Amino acid sequence: MVPSQKDLPPVTRLEKAGNVLERFHARERWEAWGPLLVGVVCGLIVATWRISVSNYSSIMRDVMPTAISVAAILAGFQGTTHSILLSMREGRVLRHLKQRGLVPRLVSFIKTGVVSLLGFVAVSLIALVNVATSPNIQPASATSTMVSFGARMLVAALAGIFIYSMLASIRIVQLVVKMLTIEDKAP
Repeated sequence: MVPSQKDLPPVTRLEKAGNVLERFHARERWEAWGPLLVGVVCGLIVATWRISVSNYSSIMRDVMPTAISVAAILAGFQGTTHSILLSMREGRVLRHLKQRGLVPRLVSFIKTGVVSLLGFVAVSLIALVNVATSPNIQPASATSTMVSFGARMLVAALAGIFIYSMLASIRIVQLVVKMLTIEDKAP
């Protein structure tokens, strides 16, 4: 005898959320690798961009300090996110994530976010020290006004790491917001 729909136990919101996560393996792969892929593509696009000496100096002196500040602040927020997750150890949502085996993935996402932001800050500081110690950026050749290949690669690496870091941060914020809303709506 096949049980009717009425005889089946009700499905909770947490179980529905878990079932949705299990069905979208492609989405999970994109969630895991998408920020890195987009960061690499952006870095490659910037690597092909021909940067003039004046634009390079402007980027390094005007844009980089602001980007470093934003990345450092976001790294602090990511650390806060990690501490919020640790404070939820006994919560219903975290128990549900543990049962599904998703906690290591979540911790990995948070770690990636913090490490990528701190990596961006470190590479940016190296770039700023490079600009500060050689204030007269030389063009690639005597007949060119474009910066050297190495300087272009430095800007490309910074752009790629920055985009990757920002997307990794957005991914973490979205996951934590989902966790908090599941906790609020759960019966």
